[in-house]
Amino acid sequence: EKDVTVINFWSLECGPCVDELPSIAKFAKTLPDNVQLITVNLDGDDEATKNAVKEELKEAGFDGTTLVSGDGDLKTLVSKIQYTPTTILVDKDGNTLGEGIIGSPDDLAKAYTDVINSALKAIGKAELK
Repeated sequence: EKDVTVINFWSLECGPCVDELPSIAKFAKTLPDNVQLITVNLDGDDEATKNAVKEELKEAGFDGTTLVSGDGDLKTLVSKIQYTPTTILVDKDGNTLGEGIIGSPDDLAKAYTDVINSALKAIGKAELK
């Protein structure tokens, strides 16, 4: 069970989303056990799309979890996403933590570290170094 889950929403049609995937992949590998980073692709779940998503993630070096479709809570969450990329943080109960990040930050590692540390501090956990 993770204290903080970072969720990055992206689309194949979104240039900045695809451009930041290698940075996301690299950053995800630096996270401690109590923080995870997953991505959600918003392009749908037909076979061709799933294959394109897999290929893009492989090229970027991202070997974490990526969701490509879903219902219930995921569908509700996705319906609220207006821009890509959008990154939000949730606690272990699925509650949103802080403001998240809309768009692609210039220094992804710093921006992600800042929002993660803010979230960890809010729930009384040790911040990232």
